[in-house]
Amino acid sequence: MLAKLYKLYLRLSLSFRKYPKSSYLFVYSLLFALFSLGGFWGLIINGKSFIESGDALSQHSIAISWWGDYLRTAVKSFSLPMYDYSIGYGADILTSFHYYGVGDPFMLLAALFPKSQVEAAYAFLYLLRLYFAGLFFSRFCLYMGKGRKAAMLGAFIYIFSSFTFVYAIRHHMFTNALLWLPLLLLGVEKILKKEKPYTFILAVFFAGISNFYFFYMNVLLTVVYVAVRVFFVYREKRARSISTAALKLLGFGAVGTAMSCAIFLPVVLAILGTDRGGADVSVPLLFSKEYYLHYISMPISTESMWSIAAIAFGAAIFLFSLKRKHLQLKIGFVIMNLFMLLPFLQSASNAFSYAAQRVGYGYVFMISFIFASVFPEIVKAERAQLKRFAILAAAVAVLCFVTQSQANFGVLESLFFIAAMIALPLLIKKHRAFALSLLAVISIFAFSTHKFSTLYSENVFSPMTVSKAADSKSVYPSNAKNGSVLAKEIQKDEPNSFFRFGEYKLGYSAERNV
Repeated sequence: MLAKLYKLYLRLSLSFRKYPKSSYLFVYSLLFALFSLGGFWGLIINGKSFIESGDALSQHSIAISWWGDYLRTAVKSFSLPMYDYSIGYGADILTSFHYYGVGDPFMLLAALFPKSQVEAAYAFLYLLRLYFAGLFFSRFCLYMGKGRKAAMLGAFIYIFSSFTFVYAIRHHMFTNALLWLPLLLLGVEKILKKEKPYTFILAVFFAGISNFYFFYMNVLLTVVYVAVRVFFVYREKRARSISTAALKLLGFGAVGTAMSCAIFLPVVLAILGTDRGGADVSVPLLFSKEYYLHYISMPISTESMWSIAAIAFGAAIFLFSLKRKHLQLKIGFVIMNLFMLLPFLQSASNAFSYAAQRVGYGYVFMISFIFASVFPEIVKAERAQLKRFAILAAAVAVLCFVTQSQANFGVLESLFFIAAMIALPLLIKKHRAFALSLLAVISIFAFSTHKFSTLYSENVFSPMTVSKAADSKSVYPSNAKNGSVLAKEIQKDEPNSFFRFGEYKLGYSAERNV
């Protein structure tokens, strides 16, 4: 079996050299299907949809159905209504539905799915965005000079993290966070290297029209990235060069933002005018003692939304075992950890609202890029480097065991893969690249399979388990029984009357307006 896999690996390596783009896309697509199957097999075999019996059912699936119907009607009538009396007691369409995806170019594909196929539409849009997020991450890594194998594996670590299984599947539009961040940073790099600014402008534009919430977070992460990068890019004439680069980025960013203002501006004005936007929020100075005790093992456990495949955390440990190398990566890693450790920074990333870990996808991006950067060095590591790696990994393992109040299978599984990362280069001399690549694939597959199927239903950071998913072919009948159906039943008696309905879960209230 291993011999056949090795022959396949050699053929793929050869095709990467002969046909780099097409081969990369082919292999990426196959592995994406494999990891998706590993992550979501529980839904498939149990006849479940991708829609959770919570916000995804009561909000997002309805929004997708409504938006698809709106687009089809707009094409047929050649008109774009901006107000709809069926939204609450009557509301503006753009500001009401932007959070749910109106403005997101991928959501235009909702028009291809009739209302009865809302489950397929939800799964398709969710997986399609993940697919392109991985490709955009790959493009960023390749532009930064990373190897194709390392870039591809890093991309799968990035898109198959806990953020995908905890948040994004519950709220499909959260995948926009993963989608546009790599393109924003790619645009930054092109401007710093004095290339055309079009990538950055378009990335700002699409991020701005897709989702205002993650647009803010991505801009914040981009600012942090720029602050670190320009310090190292311009070693001579630093002050003048940094100010010039900052002005360019601000100018081109303003152009992209201005292009998005037809959607972005009215949405932001509407949000600023809500009571929720102006609510006072108390942010503690620090998190609880338990939070910090468990923090060291959170990236490799089942108890956080920024946990990742073990192979990536192992790469981060290896990074800090290297002397006088990759200082930028080390600084970036420390900064993203501060975002996870300090309530104020979490609040700042959440538009100065309550402290939330949703910016954890930035941590995932950082550690995935670390993997793509140091993976070739792990393959070529000498015995002395591996010894330092082993000592640091052992220290991390001890801390994980000491700070865990109870056994956590996810942590044990991750530590096993990290141990294998150290052992394989010591045991294998010739085929290290193949062995470590195979280990990475197994690690990502094991993480996605374990993370999704683990039934921690009482844990706030648990994945959307099979038990929480709506039954397949049950979503459309549930959505169909809404206020419009009830209105038609009541209007049978008084057909000339005008009704407004407010409905929530089990019951409904109605106010008649004659």
